[in-house]
Amino acid sequence: MELCCTGGRIVLNLFHGYARIERGRTGRLQKILQPLMSSGAELSVSIANLLRRAVDREPAYPGLRNLVGAFYAAVQDKTPPPVTPAEVLLLAQVRDQLISSGLPALRRQEAAAHA
Repeated sequence: MELCCTGGRIVLNLFHGYARIERGRTGRLQKILQPLMSSGAELSVSIANLLRRAVDREPAYPGLRNLVGAFYAAVQDKTPPPVTPAEVLLLAQVRDQLISSGLPALRRQEAAAHA
């Protein structure tokens, strides 16, 4: 997912659990270097994320083990779940707004999911 603004953009990799920032500078040199800088930043955050996950012994799906553990603990202890029904509803509403906002990549993903 990409969040674009006047100062640049934030590229969110929700699948792998990291983000990188690209500043919106302009100029001939920036135009030439942008693909290299973007690729280098992607490589840097990917390596840092991989190392962090190796240290945390979390090979896939960052945070999933903790979340599942919290759900199991809530069931076992009869306590509220780590994600409330209101938060689930809010997330669904935000997702629907993003898809209907005209973001082509999200519309394609939604269509593919229901094909």
